[in-house]
Amino acid sequence: MNKLLSLVTIFQIIVTFSYAQTPELVLRPTEQSVNIRGGVIKKGDTVQLALAYKNNSSSARSFYLDFEHQITAINFIDIVFPTAGATGSAIPTGGTATFQNAYYPGYSFGKNGQNTTTDGTTNFRYAFYNYTQGGNKAINRIWVNTASTSNLVDGDLGYLRFKVENISAGFAYDSVYFNAAESYTNGYNGYASVFMPKPRNSYITPIPSNNALINGKVDVSTIIPKIMIVDSATGIVKASVVPSSIGEFFLGSEVSPNTTYLAFAAIPTDSIPAYLNKAVTVSDYTAAQNEFIKQNLDRTYTNANMKSGASWIASDITMNKVFDGNDVTALFAQVTGVDTVVKAVTGQTLYNIPMLEAGVYDTLSPEHWKQANLYGVKFRTSTVAQDLKLKYLIPGDINRSHSSQVIKPDGTRQSFSVKSSAVNTFNPNATIDVSLNNITVTGDQFIVPVTVDGKGASMSGLQFEFVFDETKVKFESVTSDVPTWLVFASYGPGRVKFGAVDKDLKTPYVGGTPFKLVFSTLQNGLNINSTIKVTTNMDASDMSGNQLGVNLNTTTIKLTGYNNF
Repeated sequence: MNKLLSLVTIFQIIVTFSYAQTPELVLRPTEQSVNIRGGVIKKGDTVQLALAYKNNSSSARSFYLDFEHQITAINFIDIVFPTAGATGSAIPTGGTATFQNAYYPGYSFGKNGQNTTTDGTTNFRYAFYNYTQGGNKAINRIWVNTASTSNLVDGDLGYLRFKVENISAGFAYDSVYFNAAESYTNGYNGYASVFMPKPRNSYITPIPSNNALINGKVDVSTIIPKIMIVDSATGIVKASVVPSSIGEFFLGSEVSPNTTYLAFAAIPTDSIPAYLNKAVTVSDYTAAQNEFIKQNLDRTYTNANMKSGASWIASDITMNKVFDGNDVTALFAQVTGVDTVVKAVTGQTLYNIPMLEAGVYDTLSPEHWKQANLYGVKFRTSTVAQDLKLKYLIPGDINRSHSSQVIKPDGTRQSFSVKSSAVNTFNPNATIDVSLNNITVTGDQFIVPVTVDGKGASMSGLQFEFVFDETKVKFESVTSDVPTWLVFASYGPGRVKFGAVDKDLKTPYVGGTPFKLVFSTLQNGLNINSTIKVTTNMDASDMSGNQLGVNLNTTTIKLTGYNNF
């Protein structure tokens, strides 16, 4: 055993020493996403890959190289050599270089453990090739020959150029593979190895939209669902993608041409409580409340608050294609923090939410929302890119603050987005002003008043959320000067969500100090130095249930103990 270990050790020393005089070649970058002009890669473009060289004290002058690529998608066209002696060039001043290429279409390199090493000559020694008549791969055997009175230096030996062919959308691109290499020195005494560190391939990536069978566009909010593409015939999920921040996604080789699919939207089940806490607020409840209370005697609805089919879909919390008192009750439980009214099946990791094709979503009327197919947008691919425009709803998000917007025929929004100058809405009919002041703490308890100016609006609901350092401050209670309203507060470590609604829609509020929050300090209040932050999870509604914008004078309430002055 000791002799074997000694032999192994000697062999390792010899190998290490030999590599110290073995030149190195690396194909880079490992992923090429720009063409030779520096722009994104489109079909028909030319791209180049660099052969980066390290001399390692060798006297190599020429190289015999083996590459594989897809001839249907990418074809070798040229090698461009850098200027001799220039910065970054492996060719020294006064040197010259040339190349020849032998092209073997239909052949591919048969990879195994013996010919995928970091030793280029070993890879050649054990190389074997597979041939397919009319196959989509090819081998390029390239001879690079340099002439120079001095050794090559570290730098780029040459730039391999490939053309990206104009092929059908959805093609599954593969890498250019650098398989084997050997070198020849100025001693003219046989070939030597080339050190080929891993990885030895470069993936050429055309801009996704240029190879897509599906150009997806989802009208996203701050909550972005996952889109799943399912084969309609087999029920197998073929692709799962989260759109970009602007709602784009592209699918090419993941799907097949001329095939029918279903598109679903889903959110993580562990995010449901947080998503609903943000999306379902007092104006969602008051909109549903107004519709329900003011329904006609024949139990039909006036559509005064919920004017689009999307609103009615969102209001159907119980998901039984009926809007009734159960949904209003559930919405109130959600808004007040009593319950998370959407629950996933045990073991589920994703929860499907309603999604429609954008044109259907925008034009769906209150009279026809029950007929809409909410789960599985059906579409068919072609041999060229197809646009797929989608819109989705978070359950309970009647005003669509965190869902896709309804766009009317004139291009305006029918409801309003949370991305706005007002805290809670994009383009409200009216706004209210909310004022908060810094607090000088003079004891172990303090009160934070919330002052509201309705600016002429008659309010029927208000909602706010504060977060704070739970190691310094504890929420105790909330009092209100709207005694006929139903006041609610839900709280946990470092957070309190509070508000009130006019349960009978008979006592409008126009302004004042509707809330006073009582906090206690968990240290000597006279020495405290902390803050209470106001989150964007706030809302307001008028007596008709319409959302009102909220303007804040500050998002931070400073807590300063008296001794800190």
